[in-house]
Amino acid sequence: MSLSKCVTHLAGRSRTQLPVLMACTRAMSTKYDINTLEKDNFLGLKRLPIPTLDETFPKYLRSIEPILTAEELKKAEQEVADFIAGPGKVLQATALKEDAHEGYPYSYIQKHWDDMYLTIRCSHPVNVSPYFKLVDDPSKGQFRRAAEFALAYVRWTRKILAGALEPCPGGKGAYLCHSGYKFMIGMSKSPRKDRDVVELYPESRTLTVISKGNLCSIEVLTEAGEILSVEALEKQLAEIAAAPAAKTPICVLTSEDRDVWAATREKLASDPANAAALGKVDQGIFTVVLEDAEAGDRSAMSRSLLHGNPANRWYDKHQLVAYKDGKMGLVLEHSMSDGMNWTRFVHEVMADVSGSGSLPPGCGPLPQLPTVTGPIAMPTPLHFKVSDEVAKTIAVAEANYKTLADSVDHDVLELPFGKDTLKSWKVSPDAAMQVAYMAAFYKVHGAMPPVYESCTTRRFFVGRTETIRSCTPEAKALAQAVAAGETGPKLLGLLRKAGETHVGVSRDAVMAMGSDRHMMVLNYLANRDMKGNMPAVFTNPALAASKNWLISSSNATSTPYIDQFGFGPTAGDGYGLGYLI
Repeated sequence: MSLSKCVTHLAGRSRTQLPVLMACTRAMSTKYDINTLEKDNFLGLKRLPIPTLDETFPKYLRSIEPILTAEELKKAEQEVADFIAGPGKVLQATALKEDAHEGYPYSYIQKHWDDMYLTIRCSHPVNVSPYFKLVDDPSKGQFRRAAEFALAYVRWTRKILAGALEPCPGGKGAYLCHSGYKFMIGMSKSPRKDRDVVELYPESRTLTVISKGNLCSIEVLTEAGEILSVEALEKQLAEIAAAPAAKTPICVLTSEDRDVWAATREKLASDPANAAALGKVDQGIFTVVLEDAEAGDRSAMSRSLLHGNPANRWYDKHQLVAYKDGKMGLVLEHSMSDGMNWTRFVHEVMADVSGSGSLPPGCGPLPQLPTVTGPIAMPTPLHFKVSDEVAKTIAVAEANYKTLADSVDHDVLELPFGKDTLKSWKVSPDAAMQVAYMAAFYKVHGAMPPVYESCTTRRFFVGRTETIRSCTPEAKALAQAVAAGETGPKLLGLLRKAGETHVGVSRDAVMAMGSDRHMMVLNYLANRDMKGNMPAVFTNPALAASKNWLISSSNATSTPYIDQFGFGPTAGDGYGLGYLI
């Protein structure tokens, strides 16, 4: 059986060595309106640029060179030349024209990217939802840690709502786009047939809690703006955890195929009481999951966060997962926000919880809220009437989930060196890790893998991510040398050359000058406008092969409060590599 691999990688990580990539360099008085945050470019950021054909396609050709034969590459080069000279001009003009407007979409890629995430029909665990393991605090137990984190997160969201979240620097006096933070408060991805819907509840005053498949709603904020004390929430969480397990846990359904979940949710919601309970789940500021077992070692906890008990997860929302031994992690809903949004909230929230941790420079403390002084509202259990038909769907979903989880081989690697060692070789640490992954893949499989490394494009308004196509001719030369047993100065020279190339590819991607997003839009326009006469560049198997990401990777080294990071592979026979350096 061919197993997918998900490897969480920690490269000799040292707390004192960690760069704070999300650091805010100075406090600003800039204010925004949360209601229009995704529309108003209050930081005056540039619009996401559309590369020229001559900028995009040479990069694409270099990225496919290592995985093609000389004959295949020559064919691809001719198709690219024909495209640039002919239909590419028409499609490029269309892309530029359609981007020249006011209102949504606010970039040429935004609607296509939103559609991609909202029309994905596969199950979200493994395939879509990444996870962070938070640093441990052995001095505190499960309910205390969960209560402290949840309430600090609630206070962090008040900072966003007040228009007071400090801008983060994007280099050279610029800042990073804030629009994604709107989707960090009471956001729910509600299933619908063919295309899901994003629902926002910024005025929510409740948390959703899951324990043993039971769903509860806790009011943590009063109408007067008072917040529960840590002790009060800690007690309520303990009481919820003491309840017996749910007989028919509907949470499992959120792990299913999205159309199946959409149809089943509609059946559940046909009962008014069920509809009201589902609404309560959706409206939670955040979801707290209480596990009835210990997290175990790194590998066991990673597996649990990637594909844990589906009866105790709600994949339509961001989730804090708290284990019996006090360890905690986050399972994140990826549709409208990305890694740098998440690492910032983790940094601010965990610094507040620790009481002694340093905030990102320039970021002020979380707002203090008055504690509830009157009667405390008790948790509201959310009960569901489950028909025999829905119960059967739940049983099938459980079986499907087990098949999915069993298809993933998962491990955690910790290397005895870190970024200081890599820098001593005069190589970018991230570049060194990327080319090392490819060299290992080549040694095992005898071929170069198409590689996806994500990077942020938030220097631009509503920018999200671009693909760093790490597979280059220089990386292939290094991989071949490693496989041949090369050592010494020659190997170091090849490593440095591959590293320099990777840094250049990364720099282009960060400035929205990669090839993937541009080609995605051109391909869409060709399908829409040139039916029956698709340009050969889009039908050549080389394009599909180059996007069959046998290595899907991401580096989350940006906060000292995350000590593990992972996600599933995007290809059935590929690797998902989340790493920290």
